[in-house]
Amino acid sequence: MDLKMILAKMEELPPGFLQQNTTTEQKAMVAKVLGLRPELSKEIDSLQQEIKHGEQIINLLETVNRELRDANDLVRQERKRTAALAAQIEGLQLELATARKSEHTLRRSMAIEGAMAMGRIFPVNREFWEQQYDKDPEGTMRTLASLPRSLMFDEIGVGTGGEEPEFTAADAKVAEKLELTQEDYRKFKPERPKQG
Repeated sequence: MDLKMILAKMEELPPGFLQQNTTTEQKAMVAKVLGLRPELSKEIDSLQQEIKHGEQIINLLETVNRELRDANDLVRQERKRTAALAAQIEGLQLELATARKSEHTLRRSMAIEGAMAMGRIFPVNREFWEQQYDKDPEGTMRTLASLPRSLMFDEIGVGTGGEEPEFTAADAKVAEKLELTQEDYRKFKPERPKQG
């Protein structure tokens, strides 16, 4: 059957007869009018259903593909954020290590300066005591506190000749730097000769 004949047969059908939701009987009638095999209609229905099923699978796969792309984008963003956080943590750790080292050096200096000021150690031995402090800060502090005062320092200045208070503001500053209580500091404080 040629195309002209098929078109002529189609014109014999009522208007709007062929629509998307055509029933199986309508399709069989069209097949009969066109001179086609009746089972061809069933094959066409089966193929149309397979096409719809295939389109559904394609839509599903496209959705999954979009979601995978979105997930990959999120993973890339998270990796960048994690790398930035790791760099920030590394910087903070470096700052903390530097601050700890500075604090250690300051405490060491205050302990040794305090011991020298109280006459417990000689300035010539400073390097030895710094090494000892670096090895064992607490032990060195205890050792320095237990050393006898071997040097006496007299203040030269102008005064009334009266008694000085036992614990001066200067003493308080030194005690604070050494992290000593007033009582512990008095143990280290050099004896001052009483004027009488």
